[in-house]
Order: sequence, then C-alpha cells, then structure tokens
Amino acid sequence: MRKIIFIFLICAISSSILSGCFDSNEVTEFAYVHSVGLEKGVADKLRLTVQLTSSDKNSNNSANEGGITSSQKGDILILSVDCPTFFNGINMINSYISRELTFNHTNLMIFSEELAKEGIDPYVNGIIRKREVRRDTYCAVTKGSARKFLENNIPVTTHSLSKMEEGLMFQSKKSGYFPIATYRDLIDEIKSPIEQPLLPLGSTNNGENFHEINGFDNSNFSSGGSYYAGQLPRKGGTPTEFFGSAIFDGGKMVGELTGDETRALLMIRNEFERGFFFIQDPIEEKKVVALNIRPQKPPKIKVNMKDDRPIINLKIFLEGDINSIQSTIDYDSNKLRPLIEDAFKVSIKNQIDKTIEKCQLLKTDVFRFGSYASTQFSTIQDFEDYHWLKKFKDSEVHTEVEFVIRRNGTKIYNSEILSSEKSN
Repeated sequence: MRKIIFIFLICAISSSILSGCFDSNEVTEFAYVHSVGLEKGVADKLRLTVQLTSSDKNSNNSANEGGITSSQKGDILILSVDCPTFFNGINMINSYISRELTFNHTNLMIFSEELAKEGIDPYVNGIIRKREVRRDTYCAVTKGSARKFLENNIPVTTHSLSKMEEGLMFQSKKSGYFPIATYRDLIDEIKSPIEQPLLPLGSTNNGENFHEINGFDNSNFSSGGSYYAGQLPRKGGTPTEFFGSAIFDGGKMVGELTGDETRALLMIRNEFERGFFFIQDPIEEKKVVALNIRPQKPPKIKVNMKDDRPIINLKIFLEGDINSIQSTIDYDSNKLRPLIEDAFKVSIKNQIDKTIEKCQLLKTDVFRFGSYASTQFSTIQDFEDYHWLKKFKDSEVHTEVEFVIRRNGTKIYNSEILSSEKSN
C-alpha cells in the first residue's frame, strides 16, 4: 500500500513539474508597441495612436473605417482609434489585428498640445495601474497631431526605431535644447507640492523655414536656440524634432520655452551637461566668439522668507573652452580673456533672469525651488499649508553667474591676417 501511495505522489509531483508553462505566450503572439500618441478624439473623447513594427515589410497600405485608422511606411505600422479610454482603445485595436498589443518595450509617449492644454492628468492617472507601461518611458508634448508626429517619426540614421528614439533623447545631454522627462517624472511632478511638470516640446518640421533666397540681415546674430519646436531653419533628416520645453501648472500646459530658455532652466536644475554657445565679439561687434560650456559645480540655491515672501538667491557656476574666435584679437592672453568671461556672464545672467520671470508670470515653478524652500519649515504639514506653488510667482529672485575659461583650444595665439591692402 505504501508503495502505491509513493508511486502516486511521484506521479503527481512529476506531472506538476513537467507540465511546462501552461500560461506562457509565444513572442509571435504579441505586437510590440514602440510609441504611443494621445490626443483629443473626433468620434470619441480620446484618439489613441500606437506605433509598432510590422513583420510584413512588403505591405504599404492605409485604411480608414469606423473611427479606426491604420497606415504603414515600410515595416513601421501606425494604428489609431477614437475611444473613450486608453484601455478601451487597446481592446478596439486588438479586435482587428492578429496579435495582442503589449507595452513592455514602449519607449515614447506623446501628448498633443491641444490635449496638454486641456489637461493630461486624467490620462496619466488612467494608465498608471497598467503594469506593462514602464515608468522609464519617455514623455513629450507635440505641436499639432500626435498621430502626425508618429507618422513622421521614421528612423534615418539607423534601422531601429527604438535606437533612434533613445539616441534622440540622449542628444539633450549634448546640447541642452530640450529636457529629458520620463513617465515616472511626470507622475511625481504632477502631484508634487514643490515643483511642476516639464516635458520636451516636439513638432513636425516641414522645412518651410529653410529659405533658399537670402533675406537675413547679416548684421544681426541668431542665438541658434531662440526657436520653438517646428521652427528650426533646417532641411533633411527625420521630419520630427524636439526643441524647447512645455511647462505645466498641475496637469495643464500653460506655456512654452525656447531652446535658450530651456538651457537656462536646466542650468538651474543642475541637469545641463554641456553645449555650444557664442557671444558677440567685445571689440569687433560684427564677429563672434564660440564657447563650449559645461557646469563647474552644482548651482548654489538658498531660499529665505521675508514677511511671508520667498527670497531666492541663486548662483550658477560654469566653465568652458574657447572653440572659435572669428577676429584676430588675442583673447587667449591673460589681459583680454576677462573680456570674454565678463561678456558671457552677462549674457547667461540675462537669459536666466528672463526665463525665471517668464515662468513666474505663468505661475509655474519648474525650477524645483520648492525643494529648497521646504527646508525653512519644521514639518511637512507646515510647508504644505504654506502653498508654495501659489507663492512662487511673488518670490524675489537674485541671480549671479560665475564663469571661467579653462582651455583655449589648439591655438596659443592669434596672428594677424595679411592681404595686399594690409601687410607688414
């Protein structure tokens, strides 16, 4: 009898161990979503767009029927549906494709500007409970349609859509013209009492600002960062671009920052890593000096209270290298180098002051000054009762910039240019 029971137990245990993963799924059963677009719908409240890679590279078609739209360019497939909620949209798309949508590898979430100005908090809260949506998914706001942005979001320098999106976001660290924000950042900032959300601003650029006929006044200089997304005078490459920032008050987008303003903001948040700048030549005003700028150390920020009014003292520390001097003036010398350093300090301070003033008018603290203000209160409750986000617009801000040139590049000195009209 014991032998029979022992054999039965072995068979029962073996059947459970050797039965395999009964609830597993094959990779070929899923459609992996690379990017998600959210905007206001027409046939329903929300228009959900997903961008994924199709295994059928020979198809190139489009269809539009009953509020459901699909289009394909090469092996990139765009699917859109008007739906009441994000999850209803997933079910509706799954009903007409042979694979199940999965968001395990989603890399980018795009909100349309129209939806962002109306408020994205219902959609942020409405997606957070889905385990597949990764917290490190990049988030951004696009001018115009989110679907149009994804349709033009096509790899150019690589065959991988995910690598293109990762590489594009990484460029923020090399220029500072737009911030990096993840779904985790958005969730935290939209509910935070010390800061407000900041997302990169994207757009489709059709090249209309790239003019073939010269109508530019060469006596003036463009900073190169005075644009918003979609305004860059460029031609070629992928039609989509990120440039500048979308700033929020709570869940609603209330304004935009240019590339230059975004750089100033990132310097304050200690998120600026490096970038090229130029200043007007202090002596020959029609020429410029180009600099490669990086932070010397984290900014020094102190917030005090004076009669219930915040007093913010901000000090930025920068250093850089001389990349180019268009004139032959010897700014490499110890005597003239301070002219460059002083001119750059004035330029950056003015940009920082204008950016802070702009955000105060929009009543949004995207600088995270609130985290420094909180140290003036003995308890968290006291700080929350102070309502920092309301008081920020009335704060008094004092700024200071320190800058030093570290290297002169590969030239030791500048020689005078000789010609037939001017020679030794």
